[in-house]
Amino acid sequence: MAGAYILPHQQADLDAFGALIGATLLYPDHTPLLPHGASPELHRLLQAHPEMGARLGEPDLLQRHPATRVILVDCSQAERIGPPAALLAGVREWIIYDHHPPLQGDIAGAEVHRAATGACTTLLVEALQGLHLHPSPQETSLMLLGILEDTDHLRTPNVTPRDLRACAWLLEQGADLPWAGEMLRSALTAEQIALLDHLLQEGRWVHEQDPALWLSAVSWDGPIHDGGRIVHHALASARADAAIALIAQGKHVTAIGRSRGNVPLEHIFHDLGGGGQREAAAAVLHDSTLAEAEQGLLRILQSYLGPMHQAAAIMNRAVFSCSADAPLGEAAAALGQTPHRGMPVVENGRASGYVHRQLLENGVRHGLAGQALRAYAESLPAVAPETPISTLRILLLEARHPMLAVQGETGPLQGIITATDLQRAEIPLPFAPERRGGRQHLHGEIHRQWGEPATSRLQELGRRAAASGGSAYLVGGCVRDLLLQRAVTDTDVVIEGDALRLAADLAAAVPDSRLHSHPRFGTATLQFADHFRLDLASSRVEHYPQPGALPIVQAGGIQADLWRRDFTINAMAIALNPDSFGQLLDPYRGLPDLQEGRLRVLHTLSFIEDPTRILRALRFSARFQFQLETHTLGLMKNAMAIDIFRHLSGPRLWREIRYLLQLPDLLPALRLLQEWRLWPLLRPAPPDPAALFATVQRAHALRDWFRLSFPREPLLQDTLFLRILWHDIPWAERQERLNYFQVGGANEIQDDLQRLPEIAAQLARGVRPSQRLALLSQLRVEGVLALLAWHPQEPTQTAGLAYLQTDRHLASPLSAKEIMALGLAPGPLVGLWLNRLRDARLDGEISDKESARQWLLNNLKQPPCTP
Repeated sequence: MAGAYILPHQQADLDAFGALIGATLLYPDHTPLLPHGASPELHRLLQAHPEMGARLGEPDLLQRHPATRVILVDCSQAERIGPPAALLAGVREWIIYDHHPPLQGDIAGAEVHRAATGACTTLLVEALQGLHLHPSPQETSLMLLGILEDTDHLRTPNVTPRDLRACAWLLEQGADLPWAGEMLRSALTAEQIALLDHLLQEGRWVHEQDPALWLSAVSWDGPIHDGGRIVHHALASARADAAIALIAQGKHVTAIGRSRGNVPLEHIFHDLGGGGQREAAAAVLHDSTLAEAEQGLLRILQSYLGPMHQAAAIMNRAVFSCSADAPLGEAAAALGQTPHRGMPVVENGRASGYVHRQLLENGVRHGLAGQALRAYAESLPAVAPETPISTLRILLLEARHPMLAVQGETGPLQGIITATDLQRAEIPLPFAPERRGGRQHLHGEIHRQWGEPATSRLQELGRRAAASGGSAYLVGGCVRDLLLQRAVTDTDVVIEGDALRLAADLAAAVPDSRLHSHPRFGTATLQFADHFRLDLASSRVEHYPQPGALPIVQAGGIQADLWRRDFTINAMAIALNPDSFGQLLDPYRGLPDLQEGRLRVLHTLSFIEDPTRILRALRFSARFQFQLETHTLGLMKNAMAIDIFRHLSGPRLWREIRYLLQLPDLLPALRLLQEWRLWPLLRPAPPDPAALFATVQRAHALRDWFRLSFPREPLLQDTLFLRILWHDIPWAERQERLNYFQVGGANEIQDDLQRLPEIAAQLARGVRPSQRLALLSQLRVEGVLALLAWHPQEPTQTAGLAYLQTDRHLASPLSAKEIMALGLAPGPLVGLWLNRLRDARLDGEISDKESARQWLLNNLKQPPCTP
């Protein structure tokens, strides 16, 4: 078709070429072109295998036959085609296949096929599959090569299941994987190593704080083969969040960027005149010097990343302070209920000094409890909000000031900064190498594990918190599980500010969201249409009036909020405000404990104040295979030695026991229960623990089988294992524990456990199928599974499995209406005959409607027996 073309972007890479091949199969009457050059990798491929470019038209076709219809692959902007874009003014129809996000300047009015896959070729492969087209082995190999190149052998963060499925289909169609692997061989050549060494020598940090961005600008006379891989190596060597290389060659500069997902390369490189994705992007700057390219890039970076970190970006905004007029004794009591070692003294809204815990305690001991703080406060250095981080380091780490007040020349105290604020997040993460400069940053990891919708909502929450003068943080278990790269079930957010108002504002702005507020507790739950849920609470500090009592809650900052938590691994937070999104806060060094598999409490009275933390320690030890830190183990033993659980109410204890019983693998928890001598919390110590553990193991297998076989049928795992663990306990003791715990469904549990021995005995002797149904239908599903776990012998196993799989779902072959058509009057007898027909079917006496009618007519002369 004259004037119909398939075009990629300028300097087409292997993915663009793979997409070009796929589009040629979809649109065989269109001519594929490389209108303005090829990447070194594609150039090398076509030189080594010229037959692979046999279908390509001559570039000057666009001049001889103006384009009227264009299929554009791997980009969405005409200018990315390069200078030949000027020849496309007469195009009447555009069809676009692109895996990059939409940007300003995209061609308007086009038919667009877009998805956030790792490679554009994937979209064309899916289209070929949909039309049942079968490419040749050479074509499939070229498309496979494109996907593997753009995803770095399926290792980049933007790889999707769709890319994997596309590769699998190409292999099924005959793609040559060894050939593709050889073309993308991983070892750097001598030329590539020389260029990488040059980049590393000239590299520097242009943005040291989150995100940490590394830039290298060099002139290079030699060829650039696979520049993306070279910059990827530079990213790893620099230990940065993003690395950008500017490589000058003659009159043009090639810009290549790679990131860990937390720098918007797609927008930065679009403004630079190129394109790409968040993790990988490139641009070619024609008729530009290296200095011009660098200055232009720095201006763009400034617009997206902002200035270097300043005091305002890292300060604690929720300040625990005391008035200068307050009595010293009152200040000592207030500070004693927090984890802080000191606090600023405030006068007329501004910080006038600082007091520490030891000073206050000594003052009370010397009889100064009634004296005003003003006379005893120590001097407190003040810094402006725009003070650079380098100055803060000198004041805190070299001059050894305990804290700094952040306030302007006029106006109120805005926040405080401690040495912890500078140091709290500089421990390497388990999934990313340690890097120079900046703090630990989890923006990319949040996006990778939770996806774009969740990340966008958290960013919006952070923006709204900042706009209201507060701060938002992910806290607790979701931070821990994100770091462990485990699935997150609960997303808890702490707000330094009004959580209820912030939740209401966000709910009003998001369609189809549901808000449940709990004003009494200062908490709110926000549920979105895709089932993503946020649990919000205002930051607070707790103190316990007596052992085992519920805590008294007061407002406090994020550090105090983390201090009240059970273990250091649960006392970490991730900032959500725009200026620090993704920053990890770890004031109590939970990350080293997490990495080393260690459980450590935050303070020595932890188990005394809340004994349920002992069961939480057991659960976390079993779930994560963690060990108690030596001091924590000693504190736990001391608490148990004074019978600390006697202060605990039954429902609070049952809540923690339920969490234990709901573990995917209960056995490690039960073994710890025995090792720590905690059986009395749940039951008397079992006479034969090995037999009990073997029964629990069988119950695990039965639970998994049941959930796989009946995915829509609910199964209460906690009560299933309660039936197993209490199987041999006398009825009276079970009832006492059920009453103490206030367990839901207590009567059902007792009924099942009372019936189990007799049912098991009858099944062991052998019964007819209808008798089997009558026996087992007396039990709940959890009771049947408990029976099978305790009695693995035949014929009990066959009977129980037959009941679950078949018997309980079987009905009479005849309906009530069909029975009444045979002359039976409406009434209770109809139901009894339905049951008898079902039993007859189970016992093999009838098989279909006709045999059921005959059986019923023969038996209507005698009344049915009540089951």
